[in-house]
Amino acid sequence: MSETEPLGWAGRVMVVLGLLARLLAVQALWVLGACAGLLVLGAAPATIAALRCLDPEDDAGLWRSFWRHYRRVLVSAQPVLLPFGAGVACALFNLLVVVPEVPGAAGAVLLVVSTVAVAAAAAGGIFAAVYAASVPGARPGESARFGLLGPWLAPGRAAACVGAGLAALAMTTTAAAPIAILFGIAVPLLVARAMVGVVVDRIPGVGTLAARPT
Repeated sequence: MSETEPLGWAGRVMVVLGLLARLLAVQALWVLGACAGLLVLGAAPATIAALRCLDPEDDAGLWRSFWRHYRRVLVSAQPVLLPFGAGVACALFNLLVVVPEVPGAAGAVLLVVSTVAVAAAAAGGIFAAVYAASVPGARPGESARFGLLGPWLAPGRAAACVGAGLAALAMTTTAAAPIAILFGIAVPLLVARAMVGVVVDRIPGVGTLAARPT
C-alpha cells in the first residue's frame, strides 16, 4: 500500500486504537508525574511533558520521553503555570464563596467578573503550557507572556480548550466517571495541543526558539 492510498476500515480502527492506547498511557504518566511532585509542584511539569508526548511526531518510547521532558521542565514549569493556577484558585474562591454573599446588582457584576476571570486564567494556563511544550527552547517568561495574550488573540480556540476541560471535570461527577479516570486529563490536553498548537506555529520566529539550546 502506498503512503497516499487511503486506509481501509481495519487500518482506521488500528489508528483509533493506537490513539486510545496513547491517551491511556499519557493519562497514567500525568498522574505519576503529578504525584511525584506532590501535586502542587508536579502538575505543571507533568502537564508540559504530557503535551510533548502527545506530539504525533514523537516516536520515542512514551515512558522515557515523558520523564526526560519532565526532568527538563521540572523547575522552569513552575513560573509558567503556577501563577495561572493561583489565578484560577482566587477567581473560584470569589465565585463560590464571595459572590453568594453579595446581593443585588453588585453580586451580578461580581459573578460575571469572577466567571470571566476563571475562564481567562484557565485558558492562559493552557496556552502557556502548550507554548512551553511546543517550543522547548522558550524561556518561562516567553511562555507566560503567550499565556497572557494568546487567549485574547484566539478567543474561539481558548473557549474550546476550556470547554474540553470543563467537560472532563463534569464527567468525574457523573456516570461517566470511569471514562474521566482513564482519559480525563489526556483528552483535554490533546484538544489543547490541536487547537493552540496551530496558533503557536503561526508566530514568527518560533522555529528559532525551538532550536535554542535547552
